Amino acid sequence: MSDPLPLDERVRELEQTVARLSARLDALEGSPAPAATRHETAPAAAPAGVAAADSLLPAEDRLAGLPALVGRTCLVLGGAFLVRALTEGGTLSNALGVGLGVLYALAWLFLADRAAAGGDHLSGAFHALASALIVYPLLFEAAARFSLLAPWPAAALLAGATALGLFVAWRRAFRTVAWITVLAALGDGVLLLFRTRAVAAFVCFLLTLAVGSLVLAYGRGWRGQRWVVAITLDAVVALLGALMLLERRPDWISAGPVLLAQLGLVAIYLGAFVLRLLVQEREVTPFAITQTLVALLVGFEGALYIGQGALRTGIAVGALALGAVLHAVLARRTEREVGQEQAFAYFSTLATFLAAESTRVLLPGAIYPALWVAAAVMLAVLALGAARPVLQMHAALLAAAGALGSGLALASVAALAFKAASPWPSLSPTALAVLLLALATAALLVRAGRREEPSPLATFSRITALVVASLGLLGAMARGAGALLAAAPGDAASAGRLAVVRSAILALAALALAGWRSGGGKPELARLAWLVLALGGLKLLAEDLRVGSAVHLVMSLACYGVALIVVPSLLRRARSAARPPSEASPVR
Repeated sequence: MSDPLPLDERVRELEQTVARLSARLDALEGSPAPAATRHETAPAAAPAGVAAADSLLPAEDRLAGLPALVGRTCLVLGGAFLVRALTEGGTLSNALGVGLGVLYALAWLFLADRAAAGGDHLSGAFHALASALIVYPLLFEAAARFSLLAPWPAAALLAGATALGLFVAWRRAFRTVAWITVLAALGDGVLLLFRTRAVAAFVCFLLTLAVGSLVLAYGRGWRGQRWVVAITLDAVVALLGALMLLERRPDWISAGPVLLAQLGLVAIYLGAFVLRLLVQEREVTPFAITQTLVALLVGFEGALYIGQGALRTGIAVGALALGAVLHAVLARRTEREVGQEQAFAYFSTLATFLAAESTRVLLPGAIYPALWVAAAVMLAVLALGAARPVLQMHAALLAAAGALGSGLALASVAALAFKAASPWPSLSPTALAVLLLALATAALLVRAGRREEPSPLATFSRITALVVASLGLLGAMARGAGALLAAAPGDAASAGRLAVVRSAILALAALALAGWRSGGGKPELARLAWLVLALGGLKLLAEDLRVGSAVHLVMSLACYGVALIVVPSLLRRARSAARPPSEASPVR
């Protein structure tokens, strides 16, 4: 037999048993056990059945106490209406009535803090709700109805009340109070902005609330509030920008406050994301991606459109500097130091966009498209040594943007599709330079694709670059043929010859892509070859049958027929060469 337990341990075990029985009895009778007893004699573990019962009883107690809490809240609101009645009746002055109402509401917020400190979070939530139902409507009426508060003091009091509510929520880790405060403050701020039409004051308040929601998200992990605040702020800024662009805009809308809202939106969210992702090396979240896109479109692009003169130039210079800094930081830090590949993609995309848009504003139209495609060539060169498909995507998108900005894309489409008699857009020297750089970009991206594992992003980048380069090259060839064959604006024979030349160009393009694929090119070349063949068939129906003579149709059909025969054969050869030896058909 084992030795009996020492007397002091047996006494301690007996005390714990008595304490558990006492706590159980108090719970069943509906009265909580004394706090000291619960804390000092809490058992290390309880049976599963007892734990389940104990977890249900407090919830039942709280549900049973809900009517009392609702009744107490009604009494609290009744006290607030009593102060209002005394104010409206003249017993209290308006200023004194508003002051007493604010103090009355803050007293209940203090009680919410005390209740949360004592562990009664349900009672604290009702105290906070009562406080919000008093102070926020009171401030709205004081500023919008009675004109007791000017816009800036009203915004300051609104910010102060919100800060106190969020302080209580932060201090007690009380998420319910945070939700109550954020929703009430957000609604009050938006209503006061459009009711008082004091854009600057309440835009500053909404921007401050956005900062507070980010602090809650990053400090406490409460991410829901930042979505609500961001969506509301985005909508307000977008609406203000739209009103600013109206031909007959309201007289209370001016450029200064709208620019403050747009630039504040960009500064707060981009600044927070740069600090969070680049400095603290955190993960890229859907919120960061979504809000960055909205901030750039609504805030940055809106500010560039509304800003004029030196202000617009200053915005562009600041964005260019930020893009250059981000590019420099990314160039000096390895992937591990920057964080995950998503972080690198996020910041490199942001930097490229800022740099491209800034140069569009700062440089004349004859320069910036070629500069974009020159940057695309540089990124394609970097992609040869860095296995990062995002660099290839940036190169392809910059090449496409340069083709659009220089007029190369429009001129090529016109040469391949418009009538010869219609005036074609001119092909400027900048467009010719863009064409050469786009061809170099496409060649570099195809070469980079041979050195890396296949990925959807890299495939998309190569297809985009090839489409841009092919469209420009085919358009330039069609323009040259049109200049040689055009005899008179309405000459039918000239139109027929041009249709034949276009058919021949498309057939040669399909053959070239299929041959490139057959010689070891990437699979996307086959898709492009089929796409060119489809366009050629549509062109035969839409142009050759309509404007060509019998002789012209013979030549067009011959070109297209040869392409239809040879292209599938080349692509089958490519598939056979790429098939593993085990899958090849046996030799008989």
